[in-house]
Amino acid sequence: MTQFNHRYENVIKNELEKKERLSFNELWKNTGIPHSTYASTIKKMLNSKQIDSEIKRNEKGRIIVEYFLTENTRLNRLWGIYENIKTNREAKKSHESLADSLYKQKAYLLITYLAAFGLDYYETTSRPRPGNFEIVYNDNNSKRKYQAFSTSTLAGVSKNDLPLKGSINRAAVFTYMDFKESEVKKFFKVLREHNPPILKPFLGNEFGDSNDTSNGDARYSIANKGLKDVITTCWAGMYANAAMRMEHTWSYLRWPSPLSGEADWYVSIVGNKRAVEFIEKVQKKRNQLNKKNKKEKLDITKYKEDMIKVYDRSIIHWYKEVMSKKYEKIRQRYSIIIDPLIETAYPKFLRELHKHNKI
Repeated sequence: MTQFNHRYENVIKNELEKKERLSFNELWKNTGIPHSTYASTIKKMLNSKQIDSEIKRNEKGRIIVEYFLTENTRLNRLWGIYENIKTNREAKKSHESLADSLYKQKAYLLITYLAAFGLDYYETTSRPRPGNFEIVYNDNNSKRKYQAFSTSTLAGVSKNDLPLKGSINRAAVFTYMDFKESEVKKFFKVLREHNPPILKPFLGNEFGDSNDTSNGDARYSIANKGLKDVITTCWAGMYANAAMRMEHTWSYLRWPSPLSGEADWYVSIVGNKRAVEFIEKVQKKRNQLNKKNKKEKLDITKYKEDMIKVYDRSIIHWYKEVMSKKYEKIRQRYSIIIDPLIETAYPKFLRELHKHNKI
């Protein structure tokens, strides 16, 4: 029954998305939902703030109640985040099988990201120093206490690192993905046995504070220096700038263009939960902008447009670097990683925006 209720909710939201506002009877007739179920569904959606209502008079002077999508619902649907439904972007085992190439691609990209940058994690410290952060809490006696944390880095990646729990993924890429132990073993096997190998056993402390393998789990690094250069350039040079570029675009200039793939790109990388938090942050910025006077708005948007152009130049610069003759053989040998990585770091919609000189 719950499955049908969720389906009815989405039928109602689809109709309100098309017509914006409809009376109780108009919405009922357009959706074709059984009347008793329809009434209870409307009540549930009002209580959960998926829709809202307003009392008004129609053209004949009769008092009617009109229903419409709430702002949060409208924005979530714009971004492809649907309540009660896991889209195929939610890379969970129950929704994307191991055979699914998109699921495997995300896993390979996450593993090679960690292999290139290392695993950052929090640890408590009794000797705080600049750069540490603190959490304030109250104990049972209601006395304020402070706990300082620092970040440490384990070089490379191990099977025990996945799924990411209690660790820091600075780029926030694919942190929502959940893997079974058997899946992780298969992913590592593919990357180790690829010809030429993509992962190799980690032999030296190239970076980071620690390379502790006392738990018996081997750590791996990227097997080829050229491949590591491409991976770090794509994430730190292209993706980081692309993410900031689009955040400025959505926060101050426009929402994602329908059917452009912009929202799909962002949600597929960060997941639904983080995307909802991001949308709320963007909405606050847009609300603050709307409170400014006309001149202030123009000054802010002009400044943001200039910043976007700076990000664009950086993205294009690093893209040309990755696509240069220098890395031609690397791209051919490691296409299983580099092809989807380039598409993630510099997606098609952004290349089209650059091609037509659009924001």
